[in-house]
Amino acid sequence: MPEDIPDRPQFWADVAAAVRAECAEEAGHGQPDFHRTMAAIKASLPAARGVEAGRIHFMIDTGQACDIDSHDHFFRIRRSATNAAAAFLSSQIQTLHILATELKSAPTSLAPERLQGLAGALRGTIAFAVGSNAVGPTALTVRTYALGQNEADCSGGRWVRGHQIFAGLCQSLVFVFKALKRAEVDGDGETARQTGELVCVLLTASATALELTGDFPAARYNASIRVSMDAPYFPTGFSGVLSRDHRELVSRMKMMRPAIESLQRRDPDLHARIGASLSAVYASHKHVCARFVAPEATSLLMAATAERPATEQIDRFRKMRLRAWETEKGDVQSANAAE
Repeated sequence: MPEDIPDRPQFWADVAAAVRAECAEEAGHGQPDFHRTMAAIKASLPAARGVEAGRIHFMIDTGQACDIDSHDHFFRIRRSATNAAAAFLSSQIQTLHILATELKSAPTSLAPERLQGLAGALRGTIAFAVGSNAVGPTALTVRTYALGQNEADCSGGRWVRGHQIFAGLCQSLVFVFKALKRAEVDGDGETARQTGELVCVLLTASATALELTGDFPAARYNASIRVSMDAPYFPTGFSGVLSRDHRELVSRMKMMRPAIESLQRRDPDLHARIGASLSAVYASHKHVCARFVAPEATSLLMAATAERPATEQIDRFRKMRLRAWETEKGDVQSANAAE
């Protein structure tokens, strides 16, 4: 569970030194498969459990609203309730594998260097977790759109895998934010700088992941994906705010206010860059939402209450989340991203 993700010292205590060393060696490769690490992890973890489909059918039949568990069910996310350190390491490796699988199976319009940065962010988190800095360029197989090329409809798989990747990145950020907070409390400026830089990289990767998730024709979203996330095919009120991983990340950032203020005093440039990177995540989310949902349209969550449009809701969330990163003048440096 994301709320059980350990801090780095606890991670080192709970993951055997031999496993960490094996993982560190594999992380240094340009195209790591982590076969040895995953074999060791699986030996220490029970099979992850998903949500029973029968429960979802019961919720639909009785008119119940979508909840956290049904959100996991839709995006095929399985959870482990034991050995949180090993489960976290497994989630990071699996997220990297999901990204590689998606890029091999379906074309994208995103620049390969952005996708390499996304893979590098995940590798960087794995390396940081196990105590290695040996992360070079990431080798990826990326299929790109060709003018006039007709492709099979891969939108459903991309929508699910994209959300799985974003969930993994949220867990990455929870882990690294914990390390940043500890470094600020301990007055460890070098570790704070290292973790702050990784936060920037992970936020940039998160923006890329959001754009990758929505990298298919808008007509396919409206014709099939949005329909599948609403009654009578799924419980009503579906929303990204039901994501366990994103909820934990937001909660973590709220608890970090003293550490964030310490970082602002000690390293105002890094503080500003993290704020700008976070702003870019919301800009990318809004960009994808604007492609799929008409300007005046509400999200599935807001549809029943006829409240504010989806893009306006994203702006509201953005303002709330960025309060901790405001400068003394009350603003946040802007990132070069479409609003």
